Amino acid sequence: MVVGSDSCFRRLAGSAGFADVAPVLLACGCDGPWVFMVTAGGQVLCSSSGAPHELPRALPWKVPVNVLAVGTAHAVVIAADGRLFEARGQQPHRWALQPKLPQRRFFLAACGDGHVLAVAYSSPEALGSQLAEGMEGTGEVFSWGTGRAGQLGLGRPVPHVPDPRPVPRLGFTAGPIACGMHHSLVAVQQRTQESVSLMSFGWAEHGRLGEIASSREAGYARSSPLEVALPSEGGGVTLIGAGAQHSVAVLASGEMWSFGSNEFGQLGTTGVSWTRTPVRVELPPQTMGRVARLVCGLTSTVAITFGGEVLCWGSVVVSGDVGRHGLAEDAAFVSGLLVLLVRCSGLSATEARRAAQQRLRQRLQAAEEAELEAQTRRAAAKAAEVAEEVAAAQRAQEEVERRRSQEMAAAALEECRLAEARARAEAEEVAQARAAQARAREARAEAKAAEMQAARAAEERIAEALAAQLRAAELKAAEARAAELLAAEQRQAERQAMEEAAEMEAAKAFAEEVDDGHDLEDVVALLCSEPTGEMQ
Repeated sequence: MVVGSDSCFRRLAGSAGFADVAPVLLACGCDGPWVFMVTAGGQVLCSSSGAPHELPRALPWKVPVNVLAVGTAHAVVIAADGRLFEARGQQPHRWALQPKLPQRRFFLAACGDGHVLAVAYSSPEALGSQLAEGMEGTGEVFSWGTGRAGQLGLGRPVPHVPDPRPVPRLGFTAGPIACGMHHSLVAVQQRTQESVSLMSFGWAEHGRLGEIASSREAGYARSSPLEVALPSEGGGVTLIGAGAQHSVAVLASGEMWSFGSNEFGQLGTTGVSWTRTPVRVELPPQTMGRVARLVCGLTSTVAITFGGEVLCWGSVVVSGDVGRHGLAEDAAFVSGLLVLLVRCSGLSATEARRAAQQRLRQRLQAAEEAELEAQTRRAAAKAAEVAEEVAAAQRAQEEVERRRSQEMAAAALEECRLAEARARAEAEEVAQARAAQARAREARAEAKAAEMQAARAAEERIAEALAAQLRAAELKAAEARAAELLAAEQRQAERQAMEEAAEMEAAKAFAEEVDDGHDLEDVVALLCSEPTGEMQ
């Protein structure tokens, strides 16, 4: 591996051959100071551009890495089995992997300044076959992270999305993906189309989204994916790259087209400062149709051919003899430097990765066979233990049954003795109950005779009481009659006394009249006349 700045190249790190530590993939986040290398064995090494002669440090991740994408302060990892992880922080050596959508399996990932795109396999069948062959396929696009500029493609700008969400209106992807600082590119193939088209969304400024016509000159957020108008005769999209404000695409015909800002010449053309209409990049004739790798820095673009040739334009220009170091296979921009992954032997990065994966599969197969044999031995030992435990359990069960039979016989005998004792006790209780019943009958008879005698005595006393009451009533009646007679006599006597008194009064009055000198004849006439009421 070599690092280049202008015409100066120096060796950074690396190893060749079949070693699992041979670098096979480069990654860098937005021209930051760190360069990351994925080895054939799936380990991630990290090195600083400020100390290129120091040995890279291995990140303490326990999963074998197949895909690595790095942003400004985050990274996305796809493991060898398709699992997706994310790590965030300013210091890579302190990154801790956090799983994302553990039920899905992924094969592509890209990072922008603060957002992420990742592509998951569309079906478990595709996952199984393509993982076995180490191939990519068709799948569903997910996005998350910062989305204020619409770079997540969710239909509206959002400040932040913590977890992956499906990007709508994309159908299914059948090609690469790329993230710029604040925009995104996805190569998709609709079910009604044969070729692969390019979709863009995010911050629309300086034509980086490739919009054909727009009345807006200033930047604005476009949150919905729209197709970029690339020449249809060039075939489908095969490679794409995105920088800070520009985008580049390679078609199946071998043509390369770019659009966006051209402030540093990153579009590979002259005469325009920016363009929203894709312009063709004029490549050297010997490289036409042979571009195998396309990488965009913030303001630079690099293309690597199948023959290992390096073409670079923009703010970073390579003018030295790269070919003398070997055949380039990958590139990254680190703090204004161009980092190249160079084949130092007859084994390419892809071949080294396949060899490492083959060795890994062989080791895993050997480990599985050893584990299977160990499991077989453990199963046999376990079966012997189980058989011994079963025999011991049977013996114990027989002993338990024998003791239980003895206990049941003793319990039955004791129950017979108890039943006999209960029968005797019940017989005694019955005899005592009968005797008690006889005594009760005698007592009831005596009580009945006493009751009859008491009833006769009570009747006699009642008769005597009634006779006494009758005599008392007759006596009271006689006394009442005597009292009435006495009262009548008293009233008669009182009337007689009153009559006598009246007569005496009349006589007295008569005497008084005589004394007053009445004539004798008047008195005689008065006496001879009929008596008046008073006289009476």
